[in-house]
Amino acid sequence: MNAVHSPPGRDRKQKKTTSITGYFRRPWIDLAIFCVAVVFAVGTVAVAPAARRPPQAVSPVRPTLHPTVRPTPTVQPKLPQVHIVGSVNLLTDTDVRQELRKTLGLDVTATQLGSSGILQRLPFQRYKVYYLPNQIATQQVQDKLSKLNLANKTFPIFRSRLVVATYKPIADLLHTLGVASAVNPKDRIGTIDLAKYVAMVNAGTTWEQIPGNKNGQVFASNAPVTFATPDPQQSAISQLFAAEAAYAVNGDRVPTDAATAARLAQEISPIFSAQPAMETAADTAFEDWRSADDMAANPATLTYENQYVQDELIDQRTGQQTGSKLIKDDMVLLYLTPEAFDVDSLIGVSGTGDEVAAAFMSDPKITALTEQRYAFIPPGVSPDQYAAAMGKLRVTVKGELPANNGVPSTGVMSALLKGLP
Repeated sequence: MNAVHSPPGRDRKQKKTTSITGYFRRPWIDLAIFCVAVVFAVGTVAVAPAARRPPQAVSPVRPTLHPTVRPTPTVQPKLPQVHIVGSVNLLTDTDVRQELRKTLGLDVTATQLGSSGILQRLPFQRYKVYYLPNQIATQQVQDKLSKLNLANKTFPIFRSRLVVATYKPIADLLHTLGVASAVNPKDRIGTIDLAKYVAMVNAGTTWEQIPGNKNGQVFASNAPVTFATPDPQQSAISQLFAAEAAYAVNGDRVPTDAATAARLAQEISPIFSAQPAMETAADTAFEDWRSADDMAANPATLTYENQYVQDELIDQRTGQQTGSKLIKDDMVLLYLTPEAFDVDSLIGVSGTGDEVAAAFMSDPKITALTEQRYAFIPPGVSPDQYAAAMGKLRVTVKGELPANNGVPSTGVMSALLKGLP
C-alpha cells in the first residue's frame, strides 16, 4: 500500500509555542547572564591591580600654622633739638643730656667752638645757646648781641679758680723768694702772690739765683723764673690771667680806661714774653705739664682748679696706686691771690635757649655732676662749701680767699691785650 505523505513538517514533533513572549524567554535570560558575567569580569580586572598596589602613605593632617605675633616696637617720639655752641665736656656729658631729655623733653647737642670763634661768627641761625669760658668772653658776646639787637639772657653756670700746678721743690723755691706761701706736704696746697710774682719776673730773677738752688741743686735752669701760660692772644685763661695781673699791680683796682690798660700791659708783658714758648690752649698746657711727669721739662703751669682737682677725683675713684696716679704725690697746687675766678656762662638767645641754660643752674642732678664729676664750683656754692664737699671726696682744696672785684670792660680789655705779646 502506497504510503500517504503528510504535508512537509506535519508528521514532525514541533516545539510548543503559545506566544511571542514565550518564544523569546530563553534568549533574554541568556543575555542577562552574559551581561552579569561581563560586569563581574570587569570588576575583577579593575580590583585586582588595585589590590596589588602598595598602600599609599597617608599624609598627616598638619595643623594650621599661625605666624608668630611679635609686639610692635614702641617708636619714641623724636625730641625737639636745641643746639649749644661752645667747648666744655659738661655740655656733651651723657648723663647731663639724659637729664635734659627727662626734665625738659629736649635733645641738647653741642658743637665744639672756642670763644673767639663764637665772637667772630655771631650771629648764628642754628645755635640757641652759647657757652662762654669766662666773664671776659661773656661780656664781649653780650656787647655784640646787643649791637645786633638780639635779645639774650646770661646764666653763670659754674666757676673755677685760676691756679698754678707745680711740684713741691719748685713751690719751696718760690717760697724762698717770698712769692709763694709755704706748702704743707700733707695737704699739698698753697698760694702765690700775683703782684710779687710780676715784680720778680720784671726783675729778671733766674732759677739758679734763688738761694738754696745754687748750681741747680734743686732745679737746674738758668732761665728766668716763670710758669707756663698759653698765648694771651688766643687763650681765654691767659686773657683772664692778664686781667688779674693788671688788677693786682694796679693796687687791687680794675683799670677803667684804655690809657691805664696800655700802661699796665707794659708792666705785666714779661710774664708772657719771658717764657721760652707758649701753648694755644689751657687744656694742652696742663696735659703737657702733667704728662711730662718731670719738673725739669716743665716746672709749673697756669691752669684751672677744676682740671687739677678732676684728676685727683679720678685717682680717688679708681683707687690708683702711687706709681699710676694722674696727680703724683710731689705735685702741688698754688692759688693766685687776689683770688681769681673764672666764671663760665651760658647765653640763651631764645625762650628755649633760656630754659636749657637755666637748667644748668637749677637742676639738682646737673649741679651735682658739675661738682662731683667735673670739679667745678656750682652756682650759689661758696669756696668754703666747695672745699667741704671736696673734703668728703678725700681731695683737699682752698676755701675762701681775698677775691678780685671784677674785670675790665670790653674796650679797656681790648687795649690791655693789644699791649701784650
